[in-house]
Amino acid sequence: VSTQSTGRRNHNRMEEELPETEFDAIILGTGMVETILAGAIARSGKSVLHLDHRRYYGGCHATVDLSQLAEMACEDDARSSLSNWTVVTDDDKEAVDALMTKSSRFQLDLASGVLFSRGPMVDALVQSGTSKYSEFVKVDSTMVHVKGQLRQVPCSKNEVFADKSLSLLDKRTLMRFLQLCYQHMDAPAEVYKDHPECSFVEFLDTHKISPELKDVICYAIACANCNQTESPMSVQQGVASVTNYLKSVGRFGSTAFLSTKYGVSELPQGFTRLAAIFGGMYVLGRGIQHVTEENGRCTGVVCSVGQQLNAPVVISEPGYLRQFHREACTASISRAICIHSRPWIGEGEVATVTVPPTESHPHPVFMIQTSEASSSCPEGYYVLNVVSTAVHGTPEQDLSQLIDQLGAGPALWAVFYSQRIFECEELPAGVYACGGPNSTVFVEDAVPSAKAIFEKIYPDAEFLEPMPEPEDDELDSVDCNGPA
Repeated sequence: VSTQSTGRRNHNRMEEELPETEFDAIILGTGMVETILAGAIARSGKSVLHLDHRRYYGGCHATVDLSQLAEMACEDDARSSLSNWTVVTDDDKEAVDALMTKSSRFQLDLASGVLFSRGPMVDALVQSGTSKYSEFVKVDSTMVHVKGQLRQVPCSKNEVFADKSLSLLDKRTLMRFLQLCYQHMDAPAEVYKDHPECSFVEFLDTHKISPELKDVICYAIACANCNQTESPMSVQQGVASVTNYLKSVGRFGSTAFLSTKYGVSELPQGFTRLAAIFGGMYVLGRGIQHVTEENGRCTGVVCSVGQQLNAPVVISEPGYLRQFHREACTASISRAICIHSRPWIGEGEVATVTVPPTESHPHPVFMIQTSEASSSCPEGYYVLNVVSTAVHGTPEQDLSQLIDQLGAGPALWAVFYSQRIFECEELPAGVYACGGPNSTVFVEDAVPSAKAIFEKIYPDAEFLEPMPEPEDDELDSVDCNGPA
């Protein structure tokens, strides 16, 4: 991706001031939520300036090659939300050296993710026309790690009754619950109409779901990212999540998920192209000094070269809003990217693994294995992305033991790192902070998060208005020279 790309207007000297200074919205950071908003706002006819201090698209959802990732692990960028890096390499120096010679053939996600085959992200991609910018592969298997073993997540009748690890009673109980959700897929309130006030875990108890099955349903099917004993989701949230999962099962293959080819950053780059088609201006390698305000209302930003840029709306990833950060930032997410010449799961298929909370690790852990099939690495190698809410002192302490339990042996190359969670307070009117990647491998939350912010700013505009057909007159006046 060209670091000089600025939408339909190219500004090639990174230290020069921009020729335009007045915009309807300024967006800081090119992560998932920010780029969806850029596309939606530009599509609604507003002028958008999109800045990122990095020289690549994607923010925390960026995709980089192996040498770039190794360089990031050696840097100490105070502006980044990623920190606490630890690189671990195998003792076989010859194998590691051979790996590094193939660096450019790796597409490694800083925050890997999958999307439901029927869900908000697919709907947004299709509606906005950005689906044509990405390629996808089906996720071949979804697994859950229970009692030291990997087991298939059962969803269909055949899978439930073929699962030898389930008792006959558990099979019947699970099947009844899934059939109930299937029957009321378009009216989920019917599922819990007799228990509207209870938590989802309590609701599962009314169906006599065993503790082991509750873990499978809560974490592998409902995709809960926090401990359901400590912070249970409502029955409304839980049933909605299960029905969303079931709607996606079998649309493309036997699982509920799709994975992007060439990395998850293909998604934000697609929305970046949408914004550029409708006039968005992009400048990479340029951040801000601070947000400007007057009488408690946002007036714009002073960018990193000292130029005042004006807009009534500033939308930002939280890392740019340091003047509004709470004093202490203690929350973080632990992440790992591992590369091996042997698969961790099965024969090397694209797969997800969910590890429910345990006494030693009280938060769920989520993993994605990718391979040459998704163009994340060259033939003969496999990539494992791992994520969880931080528990111990370092990401390596949080995740390494769980990775070892998969039984593939030490990785050839692995990096562990933290993603800090910044919280902002007392934002001026017109300034909106976006959420970054969460502690799961599911990207769906980005779309409703972007939509909620969009509707606060432009309540009468349509979010991600469908693209006009090629013969429509509207495209005649659109410059389609988007970012490279």
